[in-house]
Amino acid sequence: MDPPASASPKALSAILDADVVVLGPGDLYTSIIPNLLVTGVPQVLAATQATRIYVCNLMTKLGETDDFKVSDFVGEIIRYMGGPSLDWVMVNTQEVSLEYVRLTWLRKLSRWSPIWNWYEGRSLECWPHA
Repeated sequence: MDPPASASPKALSAILDADVVVLGPGDLYTSIIPNLLVTGVPQVLAATQATRIYVCNLMTKLGETDDFKVSDFVGEIIRYMGGPSLDWVMVNTQEVSLEYVRLTWLRKLSRWSPIWNWYEGRSLECWPHA
């Protein structure tokens, strides 16, 4: 990030003292990763004793995460965190309703690419990332 941004000591302390830290859901490159570019945030996420949970989106975003699988989202977050600092990943394993897709696509111009379709055959609603 140019110029580099630094997190406030109060924010870093809150992450360190938290019981649970939840990342997402949100646009990967415009909502989640920008927080991981702030100096100090990846380090305290790695150091905290809090349970770190990533909540994966239901759909991909046109031009941003086309054809992403759950593993692609998780891989990008781990890359920007500087290592494997997630304890759990929450994903939807149920079919997304066509009405939800239609409304979301019209509102956000998301691509008709529900992530559940690419969930790589797993049947758990949450799985530990280890």
